[in-house]
Amino acid sequence: MFSVLCAPTYLYQGKHDWIVDVEQSRALVKKLQRHKVPVKYDEAFFGHVATFLFDEEEVRRVGDFFIEQFGLQETAPAAG
Repeated sequence: MFSVLCAPTYLYQGKHDWIVDVEQSRALVKKLQRHKVPVKYDEAFFGHVATFLFDEEEVRRVGDFFIEQFGLQETAPAAG
């Protein structure tokens, strides 16, 4: 069971983000890891707005991370 203080965290950062410096996200990941918070960090090539243009594989990585962290089983989408 996770608490608010150590909830699994997924960070998705654009390498060329002009609003949030990539080094801030990298530093946050290191700090979370030091505090034993489950964290996954993905860094995309693009900048701030383009980081929201997820493709199917990126969305799958996010889902897989949380499925693993919460001990869930992936289910197939309902037909129709």
